[in-house]
Amino acid sequence: MKREQILKKFQAKARTLAAAKRKDRYIKVVGKLKRAKLIDAPDIAKYGGPVDLEDVLWAGTLEARILEVLPALILTRPKYLRIYRMPEDLKQVVDELRMGGGDREFRGIPAKDYCKWLPNGVGGVSRLKTFRLHQEEIQRLKSLRVILGVRSDVEVLRRALQLLEKSTGESPENLG
Repeated sequence: MKREQILKKFQAKARTLAAAKRKDRYIKVVGKLKRAKLIDAPDIAKYGGPVDLEDVLWAGTLEARILEVLPALILTRPKYLRIYRMPEDLKQVVDELRMGGGDREFRGIPAKDYCKWLPNGVGGVSRLKTFRLHQEEIQRLKSLRVILGVRSDVEVLRRALQLLEKSTGESPENLG
């Protein structure tokens, strides 16, 4: 191919890509991810409503970073999406992450790239554990939550466990 033909081919692809990025469904997806603080897109306004999973997958073909944050978004903020039917490859990745794993590539995105968007950079979601606390302890948790500037009592407990582990010099693997 001649240089001019190659240049024309790339220019045509660039025009097609630019036109696709002006579509409403792309703008909504990126706006939603911007609102969730997962993507920085200065030229696109934040979007408040949920977006269809199909639109997210379509937009991911235009912008790889959308596919990079998708598994974490499904696990941590599922209400941001309208999921009518989940493709099998995405379902397998999400199921692995729920079980604490995550080494499967997702549509060209390596596992290390989408796992970094999970809380604390680790795979797996938290499991329910119930404790009975006295009213004073509940108040202490609330106060610490405000002082530390964290979103939940669980985050206060996680930080406390980390500090306790550091102060004892032992890791949980060595204690058991």
